[in-house]
Amino acid sequence: MNKRIDSKLSGSTGVMVLLNKTSIVTANVGDSRAAMLVRNPDGTLKVIAITNDHTPDFPGESERIIKAGGEIKPFRLGNGKFVGPKRV
Repeated sequence: MNKRIDSKLSGSTGVMVLLNKTSIVTANVGDSRAAMLVRNPDGTLKVIAITNDHTPDFPGESERIIKAGGEIKPFRLGNGKFVGPKRV
């Protein structure tokens, strides 16, 4: 274990995509996003996001977290100032 890494502000993200001939199933947590490259009829390529980042800023997500008893706030420094993104 590397004890020089400060993990206080670390988090977790993950994304899973299951693809078969007729469907795409996705699951994700945190600010991870799956994308798919598709070929247009004219031969050009286009990127399509197939998941959304799962963050407290996503519509309805803050309410769901708070209703479940969670808290959402940025990290607080020793001097009382908040820094960084919202954290759950």
